[in-house]
Amino acid sequence: MLQNINQSSKMIVVIAGPTASGKSFFACEFAEKHNGIIINADSVQVYKDLEILSSRPPEEALKKVPHKLYGFLEAHDTCSAGLWRSRVLKEIQECYHQKKLPVIVGGTGLYLKILIEGLSPIPSVDENIRKLARARAQNEGSEILYNELSELDPIIAMRLKPGDCQRIVRAWEVVKSTGIPLSEWQRKSSISLAEREKVFTNILLLPQREELLLRADKRLENMLKNGVLKEVATLLEKNIEKNATIYKAIGLREFAAYLKGEISLDEAVAKAKISTHQYIKKQYTWFKNQFQADIILG
Repeated sequence: MLQNINQSSKMIVVIAGPTASGKSFFACEFAEKHNGIIINADSVQVYKDLEILSSRPPEEALKKVPHKLYGFLEAHDTCSAGLWRSRVLKEIQECYHQKKLPVIVGGTGLYLKILIEGLSPIPSVDENIRKLARARAQNEGSEILYNELSELDPIIAMRLKPGDCQRIVRAWEVVKSTGIPLSEWQRKSSISLAEREKVFTNILLLPQREELLLRADKRLENMLKNGVLKEVATLLEKNIEKNATIYKAIGLREFAAYLKGEISLDEAVAKAKISTHQYIKKQYTWFKNQFQADIILG
């Protein structure tokens, strides 16, 4: 596999796949063999406080191969796709400087898409409008903004669910600040000349869906054995806003509800498994239809 890797070229290897597809283990073995540095492309593994819940690579993997962009954000921080992309591009350049192969690893489709295809050239949003959008979402609920967005930018509204607070707020603030719908901005994607010189080799890990579900269930059970409830309890002590990006982590809301006495542990585990299965189904469809893989491994 990749017998003729040239470290002086602008090659980037992307190792992608749904949850529980074995990306971290495969990437560690691959990077060790090909003089690589692993760079995270998972929107949950960026958080320092979610080592267990996000299934961050184990200590032995970190000792074998350098890992970047894991656990670098605090719980209250927002990790937008734009922020991640700016950080990952810096890490890629550092790999080239060190004569190392950048190995991007993750299952967050949006992150992979904007790295490979580029980011929409959206201008800065007026800070007062941004504050207004967040305040309204907090006080009135995202459904109100969603209804308004359906009139302002129906194309984007059709892609979103009324409860997807972060993306609704983003779309609402863009059209209010610029006067141009987010869907229109997204029609134009900007990639610099230097970025066009990069050569991507995309490896997709795609086991059978039934196997993924079994692995995901087993991993969830191992999380409980490894102390995930203590991890979530520690996070709850920080009083993070319910709309914070970190709450998109599957299992966080479920285990938090258990710790607050709202549901039993069995119910929390069952709900977390259902959410994980739904997410895997969504990822599976996305990777099969929208990810241009050069190599597919079952």
